[in-house]
Amino acid sequence: MNTQATRAGLDLTQLTGRAREDEAFARVHARFEKAGIQHWLQEEEKLLLFALAAYAPGEGIIVEIGSFEGGSAAFFAAGLARRGTGHLYCVDPHLGGPPWLGMAPAQRTLSAFRETLRACGVEDRVSAKIGESTAVAAVWPAEPIDALLIDGDHSFRGALRDFECWVPKLKPGGLVIIDDADDAVLAELAEFVEFVKGLETIRHIETIRGMAVFTKTADHSWETLEEIGRACRESGLARPWDFEPVHEQALPENYRRSGPLKGGNGLETAYQLCFLARCGAGFYGYSPSTRSEDREFLHSLSADRRDGDVLALTRGAARGRRFRAVLCCPYEASELAPLLMPGGVLIAREENLDSASTRLILLRAGLEGCGYGDQIHWGVWKPGDLSPEAVVEYAARACRP
Repeated sequence: MNTQATRAGLDLTQLTGRAREDEAFARVHARFEKAGIQHWLQEEEKLLLFALAAYAPGEGIIVEIGSFEGGSAAFFAAGLARRGTGHLYCVDPHLGGPPWLGMAPAQRTLSAFRETLRACGVEDRVSAKIGESTAVAAVWPAEPIDALLIDGDHSFRGALRDFECWVPKLKPGGLVIIDDADDAVLAELAEFVEFVKGLETIRHIETIRGMAVFTKTADHSWETLEEIGRACRESGLARPWDFEPVHEQALPENYRRSGPLKGGNGLETAYQLCFLARCGAGFYGYSPSTRSEDREFLHSLSADRRDGDVLALTRGAARGRRFRAVLCCPYEASELAPLLMPGGVLIAREENLDSASTRLILLRAGLEGCGYGDQIHWGVWKPGDLSPEAVVEYAARACRP
């Protein structure tokens, strides 16, 4: 994008007025209306998307996050056709929402998206990137983009994640459009828009019918990334993908308050893993087959963390309880691991099996991240069930004095 032209400021009213008189806009609008596409676009938004693609300075390389059935893509792509250069990349899983919410065939939007582009005659200007936006961003080639539309996850952290992943790919002077910026129902998104307005390396140009348009003023993307990090730390906002705040905190005073552990490095590591496990408060359980001296580290954990009793896992003892840590023999892992909370740790000792065999038993029990030390083995129960936000929250909480 022509940096000087963009930094001088775009007159969005003038651009949309120009689009209103453009026969190319009228043609795509007529085809769009005839196709009966499901969308939420206002007339001013259609004009704005067309105008930015058609007339804004630059090469016309545009990325939109969140495409649904292709409403915004149709007007972006028609604008690029009017320009005669450029390409639109549409990033969306096309599952009607996150994969865990919308996987029924009726909610999949890829076919409708493609039909929209065909109906509007703009399919040659568009490439669909079918996936989650951060994953697509991770494999994006070193091709700077001119404009970015953020219209995917409307939560604060979701929008921030998309913003932080894609804004560094913008050219200096490139445009960021955040859709639904003034929707009263989307309080988190409105908060995010205000957050962006507070950044010095991003300048707000204007908001038209809910589309907030910004320009990137930084010459180097690291300036923007560092500013985002500072702003988040100052506001106390934990980003699930940023573990720097965890490293800045010391272990709490109650860590290892009970003193040295008997049993060598294996139990020392077991204590560390269970104390800092990325799960909530819970009980500590042991099977009767374990050695009494090994159970001491559970009592140390209970005393130091003050969040759960130590229980013998006899018949009925675990009923209705969830455990932060379980101590047992490897052969008991498949029975006892489901007692753990997601992120909880199972510790096992086996002197008559080699390490590879013991780890295989733990893996078959459904445990992940299995490791060992001095005949002590461990694995984590369903860490994937923890949200990224929960991981950061528990990590920071464990390190809080």
